[in-house]
Amino acid sequence: MTRAVVYNLDAGADRDTALNVAAAALGRGEVVWAQVHGTGCLIADAFSVQGVTTLLHARTRGRGAGLPVLVREPAVVHALFETVGIDAAALMAAQWPGPLTLLGNPTPSLQWDLGAAGRLAAVAVTMPEPGFAADLVARVGPCAYLQAHPDAHAQESAEQARARMGDAVAVYVQESAPQPTDTRLPTSIVDVRTTPAVLVRPGAVPLEALRTTCPGLITTDAGTGPQ
Repeated sequence: MTRAVVYNLDAGADRDTALNVAAAALGRGEVVWAQVHGTGCLIADAFSVQGVTTLLHARTRGRGAGLPVLVREPAVVHALFETVGIDAAALMAAQWPGPLTLLGNPTPSLQWDLGAAGRLAAVAVTMPEPGFAADLVARVGPCAYLQAHPDAHAQESAEQARARMGDAVAVYVQESAPQPTDTRLPTSIVDVRTTPAVLVRPGAVPLEALRTTCPGLITTDAGTGPQ
């Protein structure tokens, strides 16, 4: 196993070096810790069975719901979703990059293993704001990710994450100081498998903004999805 390395970009670590090392680690089926939507997350190549398995092991999580996916541009979603409807296209244009996750039907021909127990009924996709994670996804391609800390309200630095998970994660990259937990909202999750779209979980994107883009948006209290 590769010995973990930590890059604190906020403290002057070289960004290009961190990006090269992190991309190489993902290419080997290893896992990277980086901030997504302001939260420390574990990231793996979405098309690497070894990478996804390593991510689940590092997070000590079994194969339950499928892992969400990071993309660098909306055009990639047309390859990941079986269909991209009017609502999905409008939401991507209006709210990405940003803390909005879309649930869609996965393209059946894709050869990936996102950790789901059984058939992957839906895939959750988001586009991170400009930053290290976005640059890493641009270099590697779609990446599976999951909040690194099992406590959804916890925030930690790269050094704290390294102390907790050790060499189970190959590279830790901190871009900014962790946000206070009382200021952070989860990503908004919208199911675009049907028309009109359905708001599965309210979050960081205001309902008014979502309704401006999708006037027919349906709200529901049923369930929550991946962050």
